[in-house]
Amino acid sequence: MKKIILSIALAFIGHLSWSQTSIGTYAEISEPSTVGVSFEYKNETKKDGRTTTGLLNVGYSSMTLSDGPLSVDGKGYTLQLGGRTYYSGTKGWYGENFITYSSVKFEETILGTKVDGKYSYWSLINPAVGYRFDLGKYIMIDPYIGFNWKWEVKGTGIVDNKAVDNLIYKAGIKIAFKL
Repeated sequence: MKKIILSIALAFIGHLSWSQTSIGTYAEISEPSTVGVSFEYKNETKKDGRTTTGLLNVGYSSMTLSDGPLSVDGKGYTLQLGGRTYYSGTKGWYGENFITYSSVKFEETILGTKVDGKYSYWSLINPAVGYRFDLGKYIMIDPYIGFNWKWEVKGTGIVDNKAVDNLIYKAGIKIAFKL
């Protein structure tokens, strides 16, 4: 799986037009929460002034699985590929949506017993709205809010997918640099 993710990331980066590209970091509070790297490149500007961009987010994810008195922390990754539409140039209000895959593994020892499992999901419905602030010529800050509708893959080990909601809300921020 790591080779597939690396191949997708390299293919995406190879497709970028460096004069219209930004790279940055993002942090998202959700389930799972994610911190990662974001690549964005300009696609086209429409006649009505809207601008579309393509995005690739690769992140480190973490979540806590709670079921009664049991609470286990997991670590994993999230991959997002999508697009964004700015309503006026390449700053100000925007809407975005991603195709998302995430996988989180749980491995802990509780009271001498090994507890493990894997939680993963796909999502085609992962929209958000946000606002891009430009700080000077090269730095951008993008706060956003949205939701994610998840199609869960059957869990393994302690993960039965009953303790996790399919509809989750998210909030995040991205800090990026124009290349």
